[in-house]
Amino acid sequence: MFLNAPRKEIHLFFLIAFFQICGLIGVLFIDRDLTLSLTPQNLLVTTFSIFFIYEDKIKMLRFFIFAFSIGFLVEVIGVNYGIIFGNYTYGTVLGFKVLNVPLMIGVNWFFLSIACGGISDMMFNKLLPRIFFASFLMVLLDLLIEPLAPVLNFWEFEGGIAPIKNYIGWFMTSFLIQLIYQRMKISFSPLFSVLVYLSQMGFFILLFFLI
Repeated sequence: MFLNAPRKEIHLFFLIAFFQICGLIGVLFIDRDLTLSLTPQNLLVTTFSIFFIYEDKIKMLRFFIFAFSIGFLVEVIGVNYGIIFGNYTYGTVLGFKVLNVPLMIGVNWFFLSIACGGISDMMFNKLLPRIFFASFLMVLLDLLIEPLAPVLNFWEFEGGIAPIKNYIGWFMTSFLIQLIYQRMKISFSPLFSVLVYLSQMGFFILLFFLI
């Protein structure tokens, strides 16, 4: 996989990894609040990298609109009505909010869906296994983030613990987005997908043990 990978994918990954390492150092040892305030910029760098790598920009833009809209809409319903995910509120770290939900959450749904879809494409040939596995990967990452979310001022659930319905909601939302991903035949880079996903996992696992 690495030997045949386009150089631009490798270069962009190292750029993203560099930001992740700087973020980890900043949160742990320098200035947590300042470092976390740069989270939206970090999300945008990853998103722009996805567009840069993918040849069919129009198709990717269409998928971005679908993933962003679905992810943002379910979050608006979740935050304002306490359904889908449970009772929770967003902090200030993720930036500007519309209807009590940061716009960056829609971006987050997009790039995580791309990464999980790219990995699943590599693992399975049939449609349903691809959708199910990608949705599982989405939920797995959410499981890692949830204990840290209140500490990092991302979001916080009532009572301090995410309920089971949160993970069910994540899976169902992910399933819908992955269905669109597969129907549109995105077929994103498996290498870049794996690297981005693992860098996200590594970041939150290290924070979990060190923060």
